[in-house]
Amino acid sequence: MLEEGNVWNVEYHSIDGDIIAHPVEIIGEIEINGKIYKEVNFEYSGGVCNWREENGIIYGLNTSNEEVIQYNFNLELGDIFEFGYESCGYSTQCGDAGIEFQVTSVETQFIAGENRKVIELKDDVNFPNYIKYWIEGIGSLNGVDPHEEFIDVGTTLLVCFTKDNITTFFNGATTCDRVILGTNDFDYKNVILYPNPVTTTSKLYLTENARIDKIIIYDVSGRILKNETIVNNDYSINNAEFKSGIYLYQLFSKEKMVKTDKFLVN
Repeated sequence: MLEEGNVWNVEYHSIDGDIIAHPVEIIGEIEINGKIYKEVNFEYSGGVCNWREENGIIYGLNTSNEEVIQYNFNLELGDIFEFGYESCGYSTQCGDAGIEFQVTSVETQFIAGENRKVIELKDDVNFPNYIKYWIEGIGSLNGVDPHEEFIDVGTTLLVCFTKDNITTFFNGATTCDRVILGTNDFDYKNVILYPNPVTTTSKLYLTENARIDKIIIYDVSGRILKNETIVNNDYSINNAEFKSGIYLYQLFSKEKMVKTDKFLVN
């Protein structure tokens, strides 16, 4: 995962509605406490993380120069992974205690030119609406920093990964670089799908001011499952049309993408 030349682009969705894609890349290496760490630059958070990789485990240094496991690609079905208190990319506290996710699925998929282990993790108690996916050699579908789902200043998505000048797109992205600024005309954060998770049928709650005219739904690999026109501000999702899992949807107004969000099908 930490090979020189690897570049990730992470899309940052701010609470103000801005969507900005930034690169995450290895900018050098440094020796600390007798160990060599890669310097991983998180441009959107203004932080540089010191990470090292050993036997399928990614270790990172927190602000106290203590090692914390960021990823463990040796996990198997039923194993528990505890997220530490601190996010290197943001240097912020994630909570007063560790957050435990259980491995609920382990598969091998051909991604970015290689067969890679894909790990699904869930915490049905504290985060019942989240499913985390780790891809061996790449990272999380939510970005490179595995803590990014827990920050309260916005959300992040992995949009592309480039290795040996070959780019692979994720989460329905078609470009690595994108900037969409929030609009004052309508607050699209108020457009929600409810209930979420989808147990039978869920409705996308829209108003006339929203002016949403299209929805695209993707699976976690970025494959388009639906590309539909929305008429009369009315759209529903039926769980019978989807397998259990997590999905991404994008809403468009006059060909402009105005919101990206997730939904879970039980």
